[in-house]
Amino acid sequence: MVRRTGLKGGFSKNGAVVIIFILVSIDHRPKAEVQERGSIYLKNNGYRQILIAISDNVPEDTSLLDRIQDVFTKASAFLYEITKKRAFLEEIIVLIPKGWSNKPNYVPATNQTIYVSDIAVRPLKPEQGDKPVVFRGTPCGKRGLYMQLTPEYLMNRTIAGQYGTYEKVIVHEWAHLRYGVFDEYPGEFPKFYAAENGEIEGTRCSKALTENEECDFQSGLPTDSCQFQDDQKVSGKYGSLMYSHKLDHVIWFCDNDTNSPNTLHNRQAPNAQNQNCDGKSVWEVLRGHEDFAEGANPPREVQSTVPKFRFVKHRSKRTVIVLDTSGSMVGNKLLKLGQAVTIYIQNVAADGDIIGMVWFNSTAIIKSYLTEVKISTRKGFLNFIPRRANGGTSIGDGLKKAIEVLSSGEENPAGGVILLVTDGQDGSPYVTQVKNQAISKHIIIDAIAVTEKADKRIEELVEDTSGSIYYFSNRVGFNALNEALITIGQRGTEARNRPILLLSNSVTIMGNHSYEDTVIIDSSIGRKTEFLIGHSSHDITIEVTTPSGRKISRNDSEYITDTVFSLTQIQIPGMAEKGDWKLSVGNPNSMEQSVTITVISGTADRSDPILTSAAWTKRTVQFPYEHQILYVSVSKGLSPVLYADVVATLERPNNSNGTASNLKLPVKDNGAGGDVAKDDGIYTTYVTYFSENGRYNVKVKVTASPETVVVKNKIVGTGGSGAAGRKRDRRETGYIQRTEEFQRVTSAGSFKLQNFTEGIDAFPPGKVTDLRVTVDDGAEEMTLSWTATGADLDQGTVSSYVLWKSKDFDTIYSNHWNATKVQVNITPQAAGKEENYTIRVEETGMLSP
Repeated sequence: MVRRTGLKGGFSKNGAVVIIFILVSIDHRPKAEVQERGSIYLKNNGYRQILIAISDNVPEDTSLLDRIQDVFTKASAFLYEITKKRAFLEEIIVLIPKGWSNKPNYVPATNQTIYVSDIAVRPLKPEQGDKPVVFRGTPCGKRGLYMQLTPEYLMNRTIAGQYGTYEKVIVHEWAHLRYGVFDEYPGEFPKFYAAENGEIEGTRCSKALTENEECDFQSGLPTDSCQFQDDQKVSGKYGSLMYSHKLDHVIWFCDNDTNSPNTLHNRQAPNAQNQNCDGKSVWEVLRGHEDFAEGANPPREVQSTVPKFRFVKHRSKRTVIVLDTSGSMVGNKLLKLGQAVTIYIQNVAADGDIIGMVWFNSTAIIKSYLTEVKISTRKGFLNFIPRRANGGTSIGDGLKKAIEVLSSGEENPAGGVILLVTDGQDGSPYVTQVKNQAISKHIIIDAIAVTEKADKRIEELVEDTSGSIYYFSNRVGFNALNEALITIGQRGTEARNRPILLLSNSVTIMGNHSYEDTVIIDSSIGRKTEFLIGHSSHDITIEVTTPSGRKISRNDSEYITDTVFSLTQIQIPGMAEKGDWKLSVGNPNSMEQSVTITVISGTADRSDPILTSAAWTKRTVQFPYEHQILYVSVSKGLSPVLYADVVATLERPNNSNGTASNLKLPVKDNGAGGDVAKDDGIYTTYVTYFSENGRYNVKVKVTASPETVVVKNKIVGTGGSGAAGRKRDRRETGYIQRTEEFQRVTSAGSFKLQNFTEGIDAFPPGKVTDLRVTVDDGAEEMTLSWTATGADLDQGTVSSYVLWKSKDFDTIYSNHWNATKVQVNITPQAAGKEENYTIRVEETGMLSP
């Protein structure tokens, strides 16, 4: 029995194909934006400030710089050609690793780091290969995060030749990165499909591309082993580069221009471009892109497309911590601030980082100029953590002093970071002035807003200086202050040197009661493992039990208490034992006690750790016109981790009744809703359940499920992982391996909601993006399968589905109201579940071979 499967359906009867369309109320897929990485911009047809960063683990070899110049010079010329003289690469900055020797043509880096690079050059595992890829999880028309190149790809022409010429491959990936278009080759989609005229076609764009040999057919369909064999000896110029960068005659993107048949877009082909861009051609997406929309950057003759290259040398991370010591911070907030900053200095800041410190209330004072973090200086920093709070609030003064610290000793402050922690309204007139100064000096401002009363301009400060914003409500259940400082400390630090957050919580322990929890230490971590317990009274009992049963408590050498800030640290020497660690925190007092629990661990030697990170699409959301998506990356090293349990806990502002409730959101990597690619290690969810205007915070917990696997030969965020995505193949075979049990915690920071109005149904059902059709030979039925969407994007349950069918493909795509409505009886399931529905086909016939 042959089973036919394909996106959008397709079943030939009497030589025509019945096209199925499924409608859920409003078939609208919201556009999302990601926070900008790097600062590329296009002016007068030239792309400027493109940042290529060479990883610190690339051995010094200056010939690599020659190859980068050669490859990107060729790519620039080809980009100018394929965009029809609209764009080329004008300025490229190359970041040199800090371990390489100094050269006269290297200048100190300003705000350039690999963390914000557009193109990263770093080695991969042998099983991951050397193919250039773009890390993305973003929808059509929106830029990806960065392009990944290996040194071997750049240096070895034989390796590079497997993928096509350098210029074509780089421009193909640039189109992913900059323009947000997708591949047009089959990939994980069907290799063949039934066109509306009944012909079997190879998945390709354009259809003008021919094959040089025919396939074997069985029951009217190509056999499983059949591949569309492109004719290599074609003359002329064809599209599309997103289909193939190896064919000599493919030098253009596809378009919807019927006057150019060689580049005419094939929107019937089942591929990623059609699925994610609603059947639009690459050029249709480009014409709507900000680089070219409304006549921007029209075709222009330029004298040269050769980029100007600049080489900058990596600098150590420089951070000035700016702490609010005003009267509003007194009590519990100041205590938790002291605990969190102590943890940051002792356990998070890496050796070699450079730190300064400023306090402010009504005025500001410099407590420490820039000092390198090392064993001999960490204790000294602890003396600069505030113990008293009084006076007014002058955020502007604090920021001015921080800029002074970054500029001291004739230092160039560019690329320096100001970490602002405040709960107050600024009483100075300087915030806007200081913000402009920070922008002009290329200084980044990160901020932690303590409670909802913190100044509303903080988000603007952060956004305009390309920083990150976090929110600490000081409510029970959220340990956001520690999560924020750990996440900020991880940024820009190599994975092997990062503290990895395993457990983060804030609880109230009633008198004469205890709190118990379990922490899993997996084999990829275990170095510098620490249990960090912040409490409000010295009278507390803490006990940690190792997997082998040893109990660690007050009288053991690993147990250290900071009586100034009521912080207890249990430091596990060497490599922590693998397995379940038990934690018990007891409150022997009669009064309740507030406790924060933070557990971190470092990477095991010669091991790729399981890493998690999270990000929002927007820092500020305008209700009801804008949508918010949470992205969570889960990987082992750079390999995607699939089928993990990812749960986000959203902390929301008080509603109109003055109460607040937390909301748990499952985050999925299923290719539905806001998730662009199934099984790529990027998990996503829409946020639709708002309570009120104000700041929203999130904590993400990631744990292993019985089916969790790592796909060792893939790279996270670069497309689906093929067979691993099918339930029957979720087993340990080849490059797909089961993970052991693990747990991780991460934070995406906060976002601010504006213009909220209660009672408005602001969000339509999400679009069905993975409709599949299965037909059994001999049966006059077809089964439709898809992932259930939600009443509000990917949340909740829709009230009903509507199906339409037509023998004309364009009718379905362009005006389905003119198609035939199918009477259906479907009881919708909750979003994320698999829906199946079988319909009869009234006519019979054969597919055309």
